[in-house]
Amino acid sequence: GTILGPRLWSLVVDPLLRTLEDHCREDVDGTLAIVSTFADDINFAVQGPRPDEVVARANRMLQFVAAWSRAEGVPIGMLSATWVGGDGGRWKTGDFEPLQCGALQCVPGTDTFRLLGAWFDAGFTFEYHVDRILSAANYALYTLCQLALMASEAKLRVLFQALVLERLLFAVEVWYPHTSAASRARLEDIHLRGCRLITGAVR
Repeated sequence: GTILGPRLWSLVVDPLLRTLEDHCREDVDGTLAIVSTFADDINFAVQGPRPDEVVARANRMLQFVAAWSRAEGVPIGMLSATWVGGDGGRWKTGDFEPLQCGALQCVPGTDTFRLLGAWFDAGFTFEYHVDRILSAANYALYTLCQLALMASEAKLRVLFQALVLERLLFAVEVWYPHTSAASRARLEDIHLRGCRLITGAVR
């Protein structure tokens, strides 16, 4: 966390974000890089055909962060790296050199990783993310079914929006465009069941 508050922090970190975004626009060895921020967290993701090229570009971006930290006198807190890719959707420890940054922790060999509330997989299908949010949404919908006989339609609508829709719509712009037709059908199904529950309709 930061003691500066969200607005002042935005002013302080703006030069770093501009530098990282300018670098992300460059085509470096066929790799792609993006930067995302939320509150006082800065995240960047790098995708490429070869682990060594991804590592090289990630190291370059970390050098920008380190240089900004020294210039502004802002100490870096926790840094972490999560890897997705390689054979079978995994990269083994020996496939790459550790990222060059003092406080960095490398976490190799993972099939999915979470970034700002969305679960990413190696193929960027977001199937795992859909599975997780539907599991939580189904549990919430089951709870609402128990209340259907004693709660009014207005109350059920509010509860459905808070407990189900909020889960389904969180960061939807990030993951929904990449989901499969089957995943979208599953999402629409739970929405339909919620509408039936609220209205009392059977068809």
